[in-house]
Amino acid sequence: MKRITSILLSLILAFSLLSCTAVKNEKQSNSLDEAEEAFESDTYTLKTDEPSDVTKEIKEETEMTEEIIEEVTESEKTDAVINDKPSVDDTEALPLSGRNICVDAGHGSFSQSYQEAIGPGSSQTKPAFVSGTSGSYQSEAEFNLKVALMLESLLVEQGATVFMTRTDENATLSNIGRAELANDNNCDIAVRIHADG
Repeated sequence: MKRITSILLSLILAFSLLSCTAVKNEKQSNSLDEAEEAFESDTYTLKTDEPSDVTKEIKEETEMTEEIIEEVTESEKTDAVINDKPSVDDTEALPLSGRNICVDAGHGSFSQSYQEAIGPGSSQTKPAFVSGTSGSYQSEAEFNLKVALMLESLLVEQGATVFMTRTDENATLSNIGRAELANDNNCDIAVRIHADG
């Protein structure tokens, strides 16, 4: 905007100078009577069919100015697109647009305790819910959730539709339930977050 303002101010100054020259040239080319008549009637037009050199210069300067303003305006539009984050409505341009992603924050608090199959059709079982490890300052479940929420935010910014297995400390889905959430929502990928020991 500063660039446009300074260009416009320069052009106004140039036009003022050219206008003074045009009036001066006109007065010199006309006889004294024509100049007095033009002055008295507030008419300052040139009396010839051919445009003067000054008129041609003004026209050329005007055209150049319009081109410069158009270039600066286009440049500012491009800068705005580069510097601004894409809007939510502009999801087609985002790299993960149209992708469904399941983010599974491992473990969590639970009140249920039962065994479930380790895979579809398997007779082998394991606990449906487990607490995970704990560190000095937080549990694995707390850490996993923090990472999962950060990942969710980043994926959404890139245009993905994200399905979370949990968004708070409570684990309500077993391992099978987490897999079903991803499958039922046609997820392209399921990302399981664990910190282990």
